[in-house]
Amino acid sequence: MTTNKRFELLVLVALLAMSSMVAYDYFNNVELAQIDAVMQSYFNDIGGYATAPTQWRVLSPFIMKVFVDTLSAVVPFKTAFTVVYASWCFGCIFMLAVMMYSWLSRLFKPEHALIGVMLMLGTMPIALRDHFYAPYSLLEPVLFTIACILIADGRDWLVLPLVIVATLNRETGALIAVLYGAAHVNQVLFGTKRERLNVLLYSAVLVAAATITYVTIRLVRGPAWDCVGGIAGVWGINTMTMNLYHSAINLTMFAGAIAVMAAFGIGRAPALCRRMALLVPVFATMIAVWGVWYEVRMLMPLYPLMLPLAVSAMGQPKQVAH
Repeated sequence: MTTNKRFELLVLVALLAMSSMVAYDYFNNVELAQIDAVMQSYFNDIGGYATAPTQWRVLSPFIMKVFVDTLSAVVPFKTAFTVVYASWCFGCIFMLAVMMYSWLSRLFKPEHALIGVMLMLGTMPIALRDHFYAPYSLLEPVLFTIACILIADGRDWLVLPLVIVATLNRETGALIAVLYGAAHVNQVLFGTKRERLNVLLYSAVLVAAATITYVTIRLVRGPAWDCVGGIAGVWGINTMTMNLYHSAINLTMFAGAIAVMAAFGIGRAPALCRRMALLVPVFATMIAVWGVWYEVRMLMPLYPLMLPLAVSAMGQPKQVAH
């Protein structure tokens, strides 16, 4: 076995071990204690009775349903659901770790890429502690990381189906279309007329695909009750004194170190990653307006955008195309 193959195998073992610990800590301490309520949320998703906007996040629960239905044919339903949901949580976390290592190792030496993934896995427990049955939130950062890989590799034709899949999973998946445009903004500003036209047309196609997908979901699934009360309701939750304190603690522990490192590393980060990071303020603003601030899990899709900037503070990036 060559040195590189041995290192890759050890990395896989390390990612498997760390992902298992994060998934076990999360599922055992957060989800298992309220598994009956979690199952009821799952039933609401499948039956079309969920509240807004969960009602329109269809991909993850219906993938789970295939396995739950299969396993419940041989074991009690509660056991089947618990096993499938625990496996979903571990699978998404492990897949995110593997995809993130694949993404970062395109940009940095393997050792620095591994440090970046460990930084991510070290902050994930903070993101997941204020969490309740949101399987789409676990899959979402995986899809954003895959989008970064496809864009970096120049496999633009695969971004279109990914946008559709990501929008089926969660409405913010449509932002992958914006990510594509941000990654190619240099061609829009400084490229040839043909390059500019290609980027603008394909970006428009991606936006159209996301819009059609989401509108179709809304039409098929129908309306849903907004249990929070719109932006005013969310603002009321966010500005409660205890929640402001809770949010400050969670945001500091989740993103503090990454943000500081990113500030130091952005100057020498790959140009592609700096352009992709243009999505960060857009995404963060959306969460600030429509999201509950202490639920920092909603910021996990920013991992593949922020970690390359943070790792750049520690090691010299590779020369990356685009």
